Amino acid sequence: MKNNITRKAIIVGAPGGGHTKYLPGVLPDIAAVPEFLRSSRGGRWHAHEIAVLNDPTAEELVLTAQAACADYLFIYFSGHGYTDAHSGSRMLCCKNGAVADIALLQGRSPRMFLATDVCRTLLGEAIGSIPLPSGDYFDFTGEQSVAREIFDRAILDLPAGITILHSTRPGLKASDNRDGGVFTQALLHVGSHMVIGKGHQLVNIEQVLYHIPHVLAKRGNSQQPDLIRLSGNLNVPFAIAMPAPKEVEVQAHTNKIATSDNGEGGLLWALGILVFAAFVINS
Repeated sequence: MKNNITRKAIIVGAPGGGHTKYLPGVLPDIAAVPEFLRSSRGGRWHAHEIAVLNDPTAEELVLTAQAACADYLFIYFSGHGYTDAHSGSRMLCCKNGAVADIALLQGRSPRMFLATDVCRTLLGEAIGSIPLPSGDYFDFTGEQSVAREIFDRAILDLPAGITILHSTRPGLKASDNRDGGVFTQALLHVGSHMVIGKGHQLVNIEQVLYHIPHVLAKRGNSQQPDLIRLSGNLNVPFAIAMPAPKEVEVQAHTNKIATSDNGEGGLLWALGILVFAAFVINS
């Protein structure tokens, strides 16, 4: 069955420089995220559905985001960020100024998901560099014929809503190195390693996030992702779980995911995970 679902993705890199520290991981991020989206693991997005903005002005970013209209709009931002000390707004830094994250979510798309890999401290604080191991058990592979349909069907079933995912909680830093944002690397790594006994199964963002703190901790990082629901209960599809090679051992972990509604709220403690959301061990 084919569904007439429209998708749009806007991938944004704002590496800084000049008065702010240059972030070497931004360029790898804005290359890796589209690669993941186009893969079977990431839902087999078409190239024409993905726009990449490299070092845009604040005006260019806001206009592009607000003009985009689709059944599902995904925006990813890698760069500098901070929390406004007076308003508490979550700010994203462009080369000529900063914009609030919610400014990107004022368009007509009924389902909007913004993911950012930025600091949430004061503008200009240093970003650490944590070396990560390279190499995966398997790359972004899978059945092209079913991945797109699985994603489209999930989007069709989603209620309207707006969700924001930040790589770390308010007041904390996000780490970056020459291979990319540490959170982005973990996010894509988990998304490309979700496994199931047989067949294919959609994995939503909360199931992917369930494993992120474990992966970051193994790599010497203490970031805790922050999931914010501005409206609705949009739990977006993010990856396709596929059968693992027989020689690869899998496991599930117990982690906590920071969540908040309308920018406020406490912690949601993950109490368990379904079989199809298992994750490759030693990752």
